[in-house]
Amino acid sequence: MRRRKRKELAQSSDIAFLLIIFFLLLAGLDMTKAISYRQTQPAGEIADASPVSLTLEDGDTLRYQNQTISLSQCKDLLDGAGQLTLTVDDNATWQGVVDILSIAEETNTKVVLHATT
Repeated sequence: MRRRKRKELAQSSDIAFLLIIFFLLLAGLDMTKAISYRQTQPAGEIADASPVSLTLEDGDTLRYQNQTISLSQCKDLLDGAGQLTLTVDDNATWQGVVDILSIAEETNTKVVLHATT
């Protein structure tokens, strides 16, 4: 009787080929720390007010022109603004970002987000 040779489950060249494909796919992924948030303005409303720049720092400290402001002050500030440029520090929490985005939505303010690293 002849003894059959066992087939290997996978040749080492097959595994190497699959690993190469896997790493090529991973290299093609674009990792970014930005959030794309687009808010539509109602028709007939023109954003002619000046843009506001805010910075959200560690501990959800909100700064406007190098002064710390509260969320209620932020709402008053955005009430007449047409656009908000929000710079978010790496150590800021997501809840702080969501709070500011909800204020911007209430005041119909367009938001541009930037993340610092």
